Amino acid sequence: MQEHFKFTDEQMGVLEKQKIGIPELFKFAREFDPTGNMCEVGYINLLCYIDKKGDFTQKPVFKTKLICEQIFENLNIKDKIAVHEYLGDKEDGVF
Repeated sequence: MQEHFKFTDEQMGVLEKQKIGIPELFKFAREFDPTGNMCEVGYINLLCYIDKKGDFTQKPVFKTKLICEQIFENLNIKDKIAVHEYLGDKEDGVF
């Protein structure tokens, strides 16, 4: 699952401190894989999560939001900007 989410050992350590280990990643994998193809998680998966669950940067903090934070950290700068623009558009009611 670590490879599926593209998490580094350091990121896994951060998640494990929050009691999110491999079993939880298996459990929550469906939240980030709307097509069921089990490809590596990335930018599009994060946008799909936002559509289903809302802004992962807002409270309350759930385990899936902590996973989102780590996914976000792995994105390149272009994709990070796109995610923030997407969150802004959703907040502004653009769609």
